[in-house]
Amino acid sequence: MTWVPESSASVLSGTPIAGSVEEITALSTFASDVSLDAYTYQLNVQNSQRELSTLTAAAITGLSAKIQNTLVPGATTLIASADTAKSAFDNYAAEVERIHSTARSTRNSVNTSLDNIRSQARSIADIAAKIRFYGANYIWNQGAPLQLPEPQLSWRDEDLDAAERSDAIQTLKNRYSYDWSLAASSWQESITAINKLVTAWNTLIDERKRAEKQLLSKLGETAIGQLITLAAGSGQTRKSVIAYAFSGELWGNTSGALQMNTDHPLLKKLIGSDSGANAWDSPPNPVDVAKNWASLTPAEQQTLITMVPWVIGNLPGLPYGVRDQANSLTLRYYAMHRDYLGGSSISALDQLIALKAAGEGKEPPVMLVAVDLVREVPMVAVGYGNLDSADQLTWQVPGMESDAHNAMGVWDKASRNLYNEQKMLTEGYGNIGLGVISFLSYDTPDLKDSLGSSGVLSPDQARQGAYRLAAELDGTWAARNVPLGIEPGGWTIESPRISVTAHSYGTTTATNALSMVQHTVDSYSMAGSAGIDTGTVTSIDQLNVADNIVDPAERKAVYASHASGDGLAPLGLSASGRGNPNAAWNYDGHVNWTDAYSYPPDGTVAGYSETDGHSVIGANSTDWLGDAKHAAGFESSKGHGYWDQGTQSLRNLAASSLGYDWAIVK
Repeated sequence: MTWVPESSASVLSGTPIAGSVEEITALSTFASDVSLDAYTYQLNVQNSQRELSTLTAAAITGLSAKIQNTLVPGATTLIASADTAKSAFDNYAAEVERIHSTARSTRNSVNTSLDNIRSQARSIADIAAKIRFYGANYIWNQGAPLQLPEPQLSWRDEDLDAAERSDAIQTLKNRYSYDWSLAASSWQESITAINKLVTAWNTLIDERKRAEKQLLSKLGETAIGQLITLAAGSGQTRKSVIAYAFSGELWGNTSGALQMNTDHPLLKKLIGSDSGANAWDSPPNPVDVAKNWASLTPAEQQTLITMVPWVIGNLPGLPYGVRDQANSLTLRYYAMHRDYLGGSSISALDQLIALKAAGEGKEPPVMLVAVDLVREVPMVAVGYGNLDSADQLTWQVPGMESDAHNAMGVWDKASRNLYNEQKMLTEGYGNIGLGVISFLSYDTPDLKDSLGSSGVLSPDQARQGAYRLAAELDGTWAARNVPLGIEPGGWTIESPRISVTAHSYGTTTATNALSMVQHTVDSYSMAGSAGIDTGTVTSIDQLNVADNIVDPAERKAVYASHASGDGLAPLGLSASGRGNPNAAWNYDGHVNWTDAYSYPPDGTVAGYSETDGHSVIGANSTDWLGDAKHAAGFESSKGHGYWDQGTQSLRNLAASSLGYDWAIVK
């Protein structure tokens, strides 16, 4: 007799049926209760804030600030997390209910098919006995043949002649062939049904796994989920991480807030080390970073963005959209932990938040290229345009007194002005994508400290800033060219054009960086240069800048301008002993470059304004020395800075950075 499994348990491996919908619904209810409690808490906190607003004591002011900056945003974020969690649990519960119902139906159908196989196997065995066929012990999931086996006669029929024996066998065939075929067909149909049901069962198991992954993904995207992820490897409990994030303290203790995590095992695949603590000061080769990033799965990439955002956001060679996503997480984190930042960093933080909000859904979009707020001097880089697709990418390097917290507003305007001027010049030449990045990522010197090692007359800060700038420039090449399959030194029509513009002491920094980069940039434009560091760069040939191929002499595409009304740049150049990059000027006793192109910024052509001082963006005098600074050429008047709209300088900066020599106004 054929053996047939007693139940579906012997046929179906694994199970998609686990837990109960009621348990999931309970979690959804809990999340709903948390949301309601957080909302009630928020209302109470806001009522308390309104009551405190009538008082002016210092302690009351501090408490009111904490309510406004930490407790209210924390409650809002908690409500959003709880609401998202509830929605995720509800969707998961509905999916689990469907899977459980389908799985139970599948299991019942398998049992029904097994019962039918058992019944048909008995019918086959009965017929086999009647036709005296003794090989009918068939395998249950293979079945019996559709055709009746040849019947055998008994010993009693030995006396029959051949014709009689043939008639007797035919009689048996006529009697049992149909019943045999019917039973065998039904058996085969049940086998086919079970095979399909097994496939469906396995599909349900996969669907259950996908539903669980989707639930975890949705929960991980909430603020609480991200904080739990960020806590990994920090040595702190999830309880403390969440408490510090939403209230800034745990049971009155404010000393243990989570610091940005820089370690994760997955970093080994990306940078060859579990730690990314040196991502800013000693970043790895950007080409290796770009290639290793492409080899990670999307899930691994997202894990790194979420778990070590400071590292990913500041790693040259990664796509700019990735860095922007990571730096936005860093920004969000520090927005909830202002107490752990110095005054300069808080100022930079607020300006970045405002810039990011101002660029939302507008042209050009704002991208956070780099964010490091834990240093004494905050360092950032802000991008304008879609940097991952731009055909033209321009890095801008500021000079003296341009630390991020002091100069972000000025360079925001300067970057937008350059972007718009480039856009005007490229109109009519197809859909040319533009990207401008302001490099506020080094400790710029102060004029008041000009005689010290951190002053404008010293090359030290330019040399320090050059290392990071060189890494970022090489990172731009890698981020855009490696995905195209281009090896170092290569180029395709899809490669972006990369240029550098710099102002004042920023030209000192940028020139040093361009002597260090591994990948050639397409052009370099200087305005109001405070001089070249001849201790590191003695010749234009040392700069990794491409040749200007439209010039028969094929000089490097290096440009310099100096406004006649700028009295500060020559003073800094002369006092520091640095070299002069502008061929239109000559300084006795200094290295004077004659190979760089010189273009005028003095409004010598009708329709363009002159630059009448040293400023990037000119402004009305605001202090008692303002007029004196302008008279000395230390500052530009409103509308007459190097990067002001309508100036000959801005037009020439835009044209030279685009490689449009024909558009330079002389």
